[in-house]
Amino acid sequence: MRKILLLSALILSITHAFSQNVAVDVSTYTVEELVTDVLIDSPCADISNITWSTGSDFGEQNGIGFFSEPSGLFPFNEGLLMASSSATSVAGPNTGLNDLSEGSMFGWPGDLDLTTTAQTALSDPTIDTFNATIIEFDFVPISTDISFRFLMASEEYGTPAFECTYSDIFAFYLTDEAGNTTNLAVLPDGTTPVLVTTVHPDNGACPPGSPTFYPQYFSQYTAIGGPPIRHNGYTRSFTAFSNVNPGETYHIKLAIADARDSIYDSAVFLEAGSFNLGLDLGNDILVTSGNAECDGDSVTLNTGSPSATHSWYKDGVLLPEMGSTLEVSEPGEYSVEVVFSAACQTSDSIIIEFVTNPIANPAPDLVKCDGIFDLTLNDDDILGVQNAADYTITYHESDADALAGINALVSPYLNISNPQTIHARIESVNNSNCFDITSFDIIVDDLTFSTAVDDMIACDPDNDGFVQFNLTDQDNALAASAGYALADVTLTYHETQADADTGINPLSSPYTNLSSPQAIFARVVDNASPTCFGTITFDLIVNTTPEVLNLTLEQCDEDGTPDGLTEYNLNQVIPDILVGGDPTGLSFSFHLSQSDALTSINSQTPSPFVNTINPQIIYVRVENDNSGCFAIAEVTLDVTATDVGDVSLEACEDNYDGFVQFTLSDADSVILASLPPGLTVAYYETANDAQLEVNQLPNLYTNTIPWVQTVYIRVEDANNCYGIANMDLIINPLPDNNTVANQSFCSDTPGVGSIDLSVFDAEVIGTQNPADLLISYHESLSDAQAGMNALVSPYTNISDPQTIYVRVENIITGCSMALISFDISINPNPNLLDPTPLEVCDDNIIDGITSIDLSFKNTEITASNPSYSVSYYLTQADADSGINPLPIPYTNVSNPQTIYARGEDINTGCYATVSLDLIVEQAPVANVPPPLEFCDPDADGFGLFTLTDLDATITGGVVGLTVSYHETLANAENDVNALSSPYSNIVVDTQTIYARVESATIATDCATIIEVILVVNPEPQIIEPDALETCDDNTDELAQFDLTQVEAQVLNGLDPAFYTMTYYETQANAETPTGAIATPAGYTNLSNPQTLWIRVEDNLTGCYKVRPLELIVNPLPVLTQPSALELCDVNNPGDEIEAFTLEDSTLEILNGQAGISISFYETQAEADAETNAISSPYTNLSNPQT
Repeated sequence: MRKILLLSALILSITHAFSQNVAVDVSTYTVEELVTDVLIDSPCADISNITWSTGSDFGEQNGIGFFSEPSGLFPFNEGLLMASSSATSVAGPNTGLNDLSEGSMFGWPGDLDLTTTAQTALSDPTIDTFNATIIEFDFVPISTDISFRFLMASEEYGTPAFECTYSDIFAFYLTDEAGNTTNLAVLPDGTTPVLVTTVHPDNGACPPGSPTFYPQYFSQYTAIGGPPIRHNGYTRSFTAFSNVNPGETYHIKLAIADARDSIYDSAVFLEAGSFNLGLDLGNDILVTSGNAECDGDSVTLNTGSPSATHSWYKDGVLLPEMGSTLEVSEPGEYSVEVVFSAACQTSDSIIIEFVTNPIANPAPDLVKCDGIFDLTLNDDDILGVQNAADYTITYHESDADALAGINALVSPYLNISNPQTIHARIESVNNSNCFDITSFDIIVDDLTFSTAVDDMIACDPDNDGFVQFNLTDQDNALAASAGYALADVTLTYHETQADADTGINPLSSPYTNLSSPQAIFARVVDNASPTCFGTITFDLIVNTTPEVLNLTLEQCDEDGTPDGLTEYNLNQVIPDILVGGDPTGLSFSFHLSQSDALTSINSQTPSPFVNTINPQIIYVRVENDNSGCFAIAEVTLDVTATDVGDVSLEACEDNYDGFVQFTLSDADSVILASLPPGLTVAYYETANDAQLEVNQLPNLYTNTIPWVQTVYIRVEDANNCYGIANMDLIINPLPDNNTVANQSFCSDTPGVGSIDLSVFDAEVIGTQNPADLLISYHESLSDAQAGMNALVSPYTNISDPQTIYVRVENIITGCSMALISFDISINPNPNLLDPTPLEVCDDNIIDGITSIDLSFKNTEITASNPSYSVSYYLTQADADSGINPLPIPYTNVSNPQTIYARGEDINTGCYATVSLDLIVEQAPVANVPPPLEFCDPDADGFGLFTLTDLDATITGGVVGLTVSYHETLANAENDVNALSSPYSNIVVDTQTIYARVESATIATDCATIIEVILVVNPEPQIIEPDALETCDDNTDELAQFDLTQVEAQVLNGLDPAFYTMTYYETQANAETPTGAIATPAGYTNLSNPQTLWIRVEDNLTGCYKVRPLELIVNPLPVLTQPSALELCDVNNPGDEIEAFTLEDSTLEILNGQAGISISFYETQAEADAETNAISSPYTNLSNPQT
């Protein structure tokens, strides 16, 4: 019993697993989830206010559920189900005709909107609805359109009378914010509702006046007991579609109900995920779907979401377009990713194809005698290579009709004018808008031929020029060229045009030609119109057959097995089997039997061909390439055996690659030396080529294998093989083409040098064995190549620079080359100066031996040439060799000592040498001078000292010594900051400086330093005295002066005890001083005025100062006695006293003299004494008064 139960369970499980029935689930999903997660299922969905109503709200069946059918038999795999019955009752299979009828007219209510729609759709205002299942919700679209897929199923299908009259009702009411409502549950025409009465097969039962139905939208009936649903039938899937405004809130109402009565329930299936709130690029645009555009047209893809971010792709490759639309003109898979927000991102793709535009190829004109034309004769011409299954060709009387594709003509067609143009249209069967047109004329005329008829050509076996021709073989071609079937015409053949025109003297067939070529005139008569005929000509051509000879071909048995079997190259008989010997225009094939040759089958590969017996006959078919005429020749193959010795041929290579051109015939004499006369030699790259006599090598042959290559000798006797042997081609290498560096040589003579060329041998030889080589040097390439005029070392160059050419010969192989060259150039030796002796100061140990900086002489030796470097050596030999340079500093070994300087050009390496004497001297003797004094004019303690005035005192007059002066001992010791002369002291009154004494010829620091005292003595600080003046008492301008009366003024407070004052008539005498005035207290001037010079000298220091003293002898004034000054006595008249202005007499007294002052006195004595002068206004004391 347990086994039976298990088996039953297994059977049930298998049955369910392979079920193709729709399953319905009413418990897994809530209605909200069916809307948001099943029907819409989009992260971008903005859904709200979901409400619903069905039987379960009224104590009846639940008409809302989730359906699934994964096998693919049903149009949708899963989705939302709405029914006017229990949703679970919809599940397959179909249990019986018209047995799905649940609910009652009083089960649960209908819907007012559906009632109104049903009354309108079914044209019956009395209709009511029952058992309504409704889902409603609000949504906000993200693009310019929405869509979802659905289909309707009904139990009213299957009964023809019901299909014509009865239908339940469903609708999808879309309402915008303005309150406008549209039913989206309509057929593709946009208006007809989807009802049983509008969508059903042509059942033959619908009477006139029944609703118009569309059988193309019906899917299928459900067989009783069959899947996938319980309803009797269902429609194909539809797409509900509407344009919307993105961002606007819409309300949709999905509703289904029984109409007219509550029996025979219906359902609507909405595909899961198909409710697209945006971003639907639409169905694929495919050629097979019939919705593809033509090549050259474009398709606009539009997401309807211009405010979102877009990424477009073609075949997975990102495109530059970033907007909501994309113009497509190339086939491919296009996809778009649209980002509305971080939480709302979506994508879609579409495959787009384009229909290939046809090409209307040119068509020939059609000509008929009777005016009745089969236009389809031009179909093939118009199609060309295009596939006839892909295109439709129609013919039209006008270009406009052809462009519009209307009023197609039917063949046979009777022309309406002569000639008449016919317009042909070729269009794609996949899109009638993809078309092309062409035109041709139909012409009613005598019978004409559209194409020429091929000539008749025959081969002449005996080459006598005459052959029999079956003229009737041309019948079909002539009828077709005239545009007739063969049965519709009569054909005859004639020897002349006149006979053909009149139809007389027809020729019989077969017919033997009279000449070649010979024209034959064919006459074609229309049987339906015997007066309608045409003539055409073609030629009879007789071609000659190739003339051939039979011959024997001998071959050497060189395959290593002496069995009489070997390889042949049959092609070698080609020129010999021809009588004329010229194979041009002929083809040759080789056969084992004559029958094969006659039928041109089983041709043999001519090379290599191995005979199977010895001898053997081969049949050669010789065919003319143009005419196809052929003849057969017999060739007897005969195998022989002889022996030829191996040889070798040597040559020198010419470009270091192991390849060289050989003259192969150079070996002929060696090969033939021991063979019979009359033989010839040919050379081949392989033994097989030699055996088959193919690919014979040219006499001038370049080996293909470097250094050693074996080629093969074929010795023949009158084209028959005598023997085959080996020949080694040996390429002896050239001496190495080593690089020799250019080299410069040094010389005392500009541009000319003596050169040992053997110094280049090592570079020329490189890694080669010197014993194998002979090296010579030459002035020209031609000499080197010819091996003549070799240069002898040492060699004196003839130009600067100069190219030397090298010849290197291998004395073993005799191979030589002259590829190496190098340049020699002459650089001058340095021009060094003979230096003066390098004198240095002895060190602390007075022994004449000290450390010496030899580089001190570098500049002198090189004359400051920066290109020279200098080194020093103990001996001349060391200097010449540049070895054992002396260190710097260098300690001499004797005094004096001679060493040697080597000056080398740093750029060329050339050098010269000079000798240098080293002398170690003692430090010079320096005398300490007395203090150097300076008289200070301004007595500020600072003066200007001429230091060089001490040089002779310090050096004692010794020649060659130099003296420098320094402010500090350190400066003097280091010989830095020497003072210039004259020098201004920096320490007031007295300053110690230092004198450095050294020899000008001693290079090193060899100096004696002593102190020098600078003393500043002030000059007397005197002043310039006032001029001494006196009056000239006798007008001779001479007077006696007491000069000493100015001493006190001049000394200006100085103590006269410390100073001596003397007077001089000139400044020069005062400065000297010489010629002092002997009697300064009584000196008579020599001129008027006169300047004398006073010298005041410090009695201690001898410092002095000179000042001028002016002597002036003034003349006495010349006065005029003035007139009396008179005044009226107006002030106290009668007292004769008034106030006088004495100066009123001045002008008269001076009488024009200037520079004289006048004073007034009351008495002569007072005037003479210049005392008690009176002033104006002056009141007289008496009247008159003097």
